Amino acid sequence: LLCLGADRLEDGRVSADDWQVHGISFDTRSLQTGDLFVALHGARDGHDFIRDAAERGARAALVSRIPDETPASLPLLKVPDTVAGLSSLGAAARDRNFGQLIAVTGSVGKTTTKEMLRSALATAGTVHAAEKSFNNHLGVPTSLASLPDRSDYGVFEIGMNHSGEITPLTALVRPHVAIITTVAPAHLGNFDSVDEIAAAKGEILSGVRPGGVAILNADNEYYDYLVSTARSFGIERVIPFGSDEKSDSGVRLISYVGTGRDCTATVSVEGEEISFRLASPGRHLAMNALAVLAAAKAVGAPLGQAISGLEQFRAGEGRGAQHQMPLENGSITILDEAYNANPASMAAAFAVLGSMTPEMGGRRIAVLGEMKELGD
Repeated sequence: LLCLGADRLEDGRVSADDWQVHGISFDTRSLQTGDLFVALHGARDGHDFIRDAAERGARAALVSRIPDETPASLPLLKVPDTVAGLSSLGAAARDRNFGQLIAVTGSVGKTTTKEMLRSALATAGTVHAAEKSFNNHLGVPTSLASLPDRSDYGVFEIGMNHSGEITPLTALVRPHVAIITTVAPAHLGNFDSVDEIAAAKGEILSGVRPGGVAILNADNEYYDYLVSTARSFGIERVIPFGSDEKSDSGVRLISYVGTGRDCTATVSVEGEEISFRLASPGRHLAMNALAVLAAAKAVGAPLGQAISGLEQFRAGEGRGAQHQMPLENGSITILDEAYNANPASMAAAFAVLGSMTPEMGGRRIAVLGEMKELGD
């Protein structure tokens, strides 16, 4: 039902030409002028913020009821369930787009790989990807619903902390390419074993379109299992990446040199040897870059352009960014890995810290927080 304001519920009709939205938001704190505001039911009912959304510049709202305080000038899309409505918007945006869609999951490295893909593919076309880590049942449809019809590439991060969460999200995105960065003991408190985590990550393969591609980490102990899972879903083309010889047919890491400030990697891409530099250090970042190059190959992006884009990538806040703090007699380099933690990401952070060389008399100091959701 399309209506205008609280007083014109049944007889009010607004032509689609009367308004347009340019983005989607379910949080008034980050809402931008011209957004569609989605009123969600949760710890706080989004319907209670309709007036605030309008005052902040919302062009329309997706609602399941008409709050009394709705401004008379605000167009409303009334649906039985706003989460289902948001997913329907995502499906509609997906179906009108003729670009290549890439979905990324994994125990670590999802957001960084998404950002690397944004940098690498931007040299070959227009790229749509969420600015934040929008990887759950709300974030994925929001990012998908915002997909422009003319984007050449859409990149979607899909996360989970329970079994069965990825299946409906990958079915919604219907990616041409699915990447699993790795399988590791993250969220182990919600699973009986890492085997169950591997099965949950493998759910992303169920949504890959016919003729699509799976990109899998050949260094991971679950590689063969995930290849088998891909085959069970009818995926014929699997591109391996890693340093293991299993990666010879895909993207293999030949050498890695890190300085604490940056790193250089030499890789073989289906037999073609190429070197590139990343402006952020870490062997784990080089591994993510291998998956990105495999994806570039899969979607037909020129390899040289993808590498040029990768070299523009910088590690994000909380995910390896470095900051300099001046002191009277020197400076402190802060390695920011504060976003989240599990054993795999903690080990990667320690490896980068270990590669950093302090100035004369300087020290390496690790400031650690908790690793949560790991159970006993």
